[in-house]
Amino acid sequence: MPVYEDVAYFLTGLITTWPQVLSQGLVFEAGHLQRCEQEFLQGYFEHEAIPWEIIRLFRLKLMLQKWSAKTLSVQRQPGSRYASTVRQRLLHRFFYKTVTAMLDGRLSPTSSSRGQTRCTPQPTSAAAATRPQRSDELLQLSRRLDWRFLLPEPRLQQVAYFGPAESTLVTALKTFSESLTMQSEAPAAARTATPPRFAVVIAVAPAPAALAEISEVLLPGGCLYVELGSVFAGRKRRAGQGWRQALSGPQEYVAALQRLGFEQVVAYWHRPSFAAAAQIIPLRDPLALQFVLGRRSHDWKNRLISALERAALHSGALARWIGCVSLVARKASLT
Repeated sequence: MPVYEDVAYFLTGLITTWPQVLSQGLVFEAGHLQRCEQEFLQGYFEHEAIPWEIIRLFRLKLMLQKWSAKTLSVQRQPGSRYASTVRQRLLHRFFYKTVTAMLDGRLSPTSSSRGQTRCTPQPTSAAAATRPQRSDELLQLSRRLDWRFLLPEPRLQQVAYFGPAESTLVTALKTFSESLTMQSEAPAAARTATPPRFAVVIAVAPAPAALAEISEVLLPGGCLYVELGSVFAGRKRRAGQGWRQALSGPQEYVAALQRLGFEQVVAYWHRPSFAAAAQIIPLRDPLALQFVLGRRSHDWKNRLISALERAALHSGALARWIGCVSLVARKASLT
């Protein structure tokens, strides 16, 4: 097995292993990925050079998948949906084999289209033994931050965090953000006195009344990302604060953010969970919800869950019943 096979899988499977709705063009837009894929890839594998041929190959795949998603979003027919799925699988298989072969044969310098030459030495046995495990850990951590591609700028720079001090989200933020400030560890008075200086603020299960304080550290034009748990998880985390707060659904948070002057407030459903999201679905898009909940499963448990979710969707109670909802909002810019 090639030493770089895990890297090849990351490069070629980055899109198809992400939320399945992505390939249908219903949640993410390929333009976000196309704009930052070069910096994104180089940031993950700084310990070795990635040839420009691989980056160009990856960019070509993005363009083809963007065309495939656009075609499906226009036709919306079962035949075109099946054809798109087949195209996605063929693309993944072709690019995986191609990139694996290219990475496996990197024994000489590689010339880039920009006139630069990058050295590609064969790694030592110690590095070969540790790199697959390390890159797999990075990939799993990066999936915890898939929501960043919903932001105008996916690169996390100056980030403030309100929430539990120990979680996979905190670990991922410490790994992939340029600067992380744990606001939850500072006294409330100190947080209020801090001038707004963060482009991205993240809050986990805050009370609706706390959004005003949280927004004070966010720069005008910055983005706020909020994670809301289920009714029961919220009750457990906020024990003693009353059922009224625990039952606060996305609508209450959306209304609170709009009163604070936030723009483009959108709620997303992370299915099945934040840590292992296979799909990130916009709750205000009926077509995306119907597509996801209309899929058939061979597992009777999944069929039962999907039936309950469809019933909740038709009754209008889906947003309150589901477990993992996030909010993405943009603070109004100064005029």
